Amino acid sequence: MREVVTICIGQAGGQVGKSFWELACLEHGVQNDGTLLDEKCAGSIGTLYSESKEETWEPRTLFVDLDPEPIEALQKSAASILNPASLISGKKSAGHIFSRGRSESVRKEVLNVALDRIRALVDQCECLQSFIILNSLGGGTGSGFGSLLLESLSKNYRKPKTGFHIFPSCAESSSNFCSSSPEFSSSTLESYNAMLHAHTLTDHTDTSVVLGNTAIYDICRSSLGVTRPGYGNFNEIIGQLISASTLGSRFDSALSVQSSYFLTADVSQ
Repeated sequence: MREVVTICIGQAGGQVGKSFWELACLEHGVQNDGTLLDEKCAGSIGTLYSESKEETWEPRTLFVDLDPEPIEALQKSAASILNPASLISGKKSAGHIFSRGRSESVRKEVLNVALDRIRALVDQCECLQSFIILNSLGGGTGSGFGSLLLESLSKNYRKPKTGFHIFPSCAESSSNFCSSSPEFSSSTLESYNAMLHAHTLTDHTDTSVVLGNTAIYDICRSSLGVTRPGYGNFNEIIGQLISASTLGSRFDSALSVQSSYFLTADVSQ
């Protein structure tokens, strides 16, 4: 069995991760109490899930956010399927500021706890295949703490890392400067956060999938016929994308592949 560890960073990463795991549970037939609805549909369930001592299945994932409120909401909505140890929060939001996500207090209070939990998840694996990272580059946690965590992962684990990264939607001004689009942006700092985080992707991830809210909005309107798309629609689409990219390693078929395949298939030699 070759396992995958999924890491959801920040509020956006957490919401996307929640949508992904809801879909994964449907695909593998995992019920809210962790039991299987039908073992015939389980496939290679061990790729994403760990079996507990109670013989139930729980997602091999970590949700981490400096803001405690999104994690508390996640605990209430998905507490039955997620291990409480996989939900980690700080004491105060990064407030869309990149440097706050990388502060010394964050290193001591949140980073070490997150790394300990990742180490525990990795120790449960027979043969770790890769990491999947979900985050937004516009927020302070997703960009600042995300870069901090990626650097630590790169130092501690020589395994492929695939990132699904939500980039800020941009609107060109009269000066041809790409600024945060007011339609999808909650802060003018999003573009700066993304710029500061961008080099981390080239240095510490093997495959990066770039996602833009504006592009997904256009897909909802033109292809899916959703008249007024919201973030819930965006999260579902991204969750389906992540699910589709991992299907080859989760279900046996002629198209079964490991995540390392993407390193040679997506990058020209």
